[in-house]
Formats: sequence, structure tokens, C-alpha cells
Amino acid sequence: MINFKNTPLLFSNLSAFFFFALFLSVKSAYSWAIGLTLLTAIISTKNIINQKLDQKTIVLGVFFLLTGVVWSHTFDGWFTWSTEGDYFAKYALGAFCTIALCSTTIQPRFLIYGLSIGCLSAATLAMLQFPESGRAAGYTNAIRFGNIAILMGFSCWIFSCTKSIKIQERLWLLLAGSLGILASFLSLSRGGWLLFLALPFFAAFIAKKYIQNHRKKILFISILALAAGILAIQNTPILRDRVLLVQKEVQGYFQHKDVYATSSVGARLEQWHLAWNLGWEKPFTGWGDQGIHLAKEQYVEAQKAHPSIFEIHHSHNDLLEMWARRGIFGVVFILGIYLIPILVFFPTQKSISRIQQEKKSEYIALHLIGLLLPTGYFIFGLTDVFFNLSIGHHFYIFAQIFILAAIQGMQQSFPAPHIKLSHP
Repeated sequence: MINFKNTPLLFSNLSAFFFFALFLSVKSAYSWAIGLTLLTAIISTKNIINQKLDQKTIVLGVFFLLTGVVWSHTFDGWFTWSTEGDYFAKYALGAFCTIALCSTTIQPRFLIYGLSIGCLSAATLAMLQFPESGRAAGYTNAIRFGNIAILMGFSCWIFSCTKSIKIQERLWLLLAGSLGILASFLSLSRGGWLLFLALPFFAAFIAKKYIQNHRKKILFISILALAAGILAIQNTPILRDRVLLVQKEVQGYFQHKDVYATSSVGARLEQWHLAWNLGWEKPFTGWGDQGIHLAKEQYVEAQKAHPSIFEIHHSHNDLLEMWARRGIFGVVFILGIYLIPILVFFPTQKSISRIQQEKKSEYIALHLIGLLLPTGYFIFGLTDVFFNLSIGHHFYIFAQIFILAAIQGMQQSFPAPHIKLSHP
């Protein structure tokens, strides 16, 4: 039961719920949810002082602080900083909220029902926008909208597999997850659909290591989801045409570059080629945020790159963008952005053993959702620079905070059994 007398707990639960429920469907709603989260953090000061911080909470908090510092450095010189994007403020706020909410904790149902309502609201908005503009974009752009929607949809699917929920909840989560996938399809953001290919491998590895009794079931469900996704794309004309267009534009780029360099895929290939070459010219320092613009102008003047590169100010690939702007340090940094959350959310046998048997699948599901986040961002970053807009940063920061706070809540609900030692 929820103790509504505990104001910080109530606020933290509501923060998680409204963040996910309204993130894609209400303009600037996530800002209000983040504001509520900050208020929760402020009134949770007593919890921070009295609560001993878990190691993963400390790691995530420090990770956010360091990430904010690096994002704020322009790499145009030794000490060149920029307030553009307010990266340090975003990530410092994330570090503070990590400590506060993990001390206060979150009840998992608020998180998962926020995700399910978020899928429903995103799909509703997508179905309203699609007939008018031919592509759902929410209140951001189509790529961010579709990719975050598919993350939320898969999260609902994962949680629907837990044993501790009722059949009505299971059906609702399956439906909500499917609606999140539908929102992604209506966005026509092909890069996000690659997440379907990772699902069976992702599920099989985790099932083999942690859920051996249900390994075949989980593998079967993930393969079924992959097959369903592929069939949906192949048998829906507009989705099928989007996929076939990739093949056409790739072939066209290599055969008639001047014609296809301005196409969706052709522009990406041109940007990738340019970023790769720029990185090799300055592999240790990169060109910096200002220097890279001058470098691109030089490449176009020398006819080494198509003028279409100026239409989009990034490389459509997070790794290559870092390689060109910040050199090898940037590549290590962006890989750390994916890998450190994986280390934080990777479930250990020791932590699982502390949870009561009937709640273990729910506990593992929260970890899987946490692992899905950096996995998805890595896949999205293969075809787009997912961190170039604030919405990409906000979802990555606060989704991790809420998931870890829910995990901490379960750990505190089921502490390790006390073993009394007898003395001879």
C-alpha cells in the first residue's frame, strides 16, 4: 500500500509517472515532470543525509557530473567552454536527482504505468498527426518521437513477462507496448526499427544467465516479436516502401552521387564519409565545435564533399560525430555513455538473491528496461546524432534515474536476510 503521508515518496512516484506518461504527447510536459522531480529532490534532503548511498547510485551520479563537463567543453582549445545546450546544468541536476530519488525510491508500478500511458498517448497523437502530415513527429522531430516511442513500447513488453502481475495487467502492457511500436511505425523513423534485430539476442543472453527456467519461453517471445515486426513492415505498403527506399538511395549514391547526395540515405553516407576523413586529419584532438564548420567549408571548396552537408549540421552518427569533433577522446567518451549505464543496470546474482522469489522477475525486468535504454541509444546513434537535441539528453538522464530509483525501492523492500551467528 502507498503511504501518502510520505510526501517525498508520493512526489517521486508522481514524477516518474508523469514524466513517461506525457513525455511524447504533451508539449514541454517533461519540463514540468523534471520540475516536480527537482522539487522532490529538494524536499528529500533529509533522506539524502540519513540514507547510506548505494554504490550504483554514486556511480550514476558521478557519471552524470563528468558527462556534463565533457559535453560543455567545445574542444576548440584547452579551456574552451560553452553554455549552449546547458549540458552541465542538465547533468548536474541529474546527479542531484539521482542521489535524492534513489534515497527516496520509487514504486515500480508508477514507472511501468507511466510508460504504458505514455505509449497510449504517443500512439493517439501519432494517429492524429499521420493523416495530416504523412509522418508522426509529436512535438519534437519524427526521429526522436519514433525512437523514444519504440523504447517505451519494448519496456512495456518486457514488464508484461513478469510473473508477479495479473493477467489483466499483462494484456494491458502487451497492448500498450504494441501502441508504442505503432507510434514508431507512424513516425517512419527506420533507424529505430533496428532495435527489433537486437531483441532476440538481448533476451536470449539475459534469459540464459538469469532466468534459466523460462529461457525457451523468453527466446520464443522475442523471436515472435521480431517476426511480427518484420511482417508488419513487409505487409504495410508505406513501411515497406520506406525500407525499399534505403536500397534505392544507397545504390543511387554510389552510382550517381551528385543526384542522391541530397536524399535521406545519401546525405547520411556523405556525412559519414566526411566525418571519417575529418577525424583522421585530427585523430587526437578533433576539430572542435567551431573548427569543424571551417573544415567542412574547406572540404566543399576543394570539392571533396557535396554542398548538401551544410543542410544538416551533424554527421547522422554519434560515433563519427564524436570522432570528427573530439577525436579518439570523443569516441571513448560516447562509448562510455553507453557502457557505464550498462554496468549500472546489469543485474548480479548477488543482488537478485536478496529479492523474494515471487518478485524476482519484476526486479530483473527493471534491470532489463535499464539495459534497453543504452542499447537503444547506441542503435539510434548509428543513423542519427541522438544527443544533439535536449529531448535526447532529458530522456536518457531521467529515465535512468527513475529506473534505478525503482530498483533501489525493491532492494529496500526486501533487504538481505539477517544471519545470526552463534558463538560456541
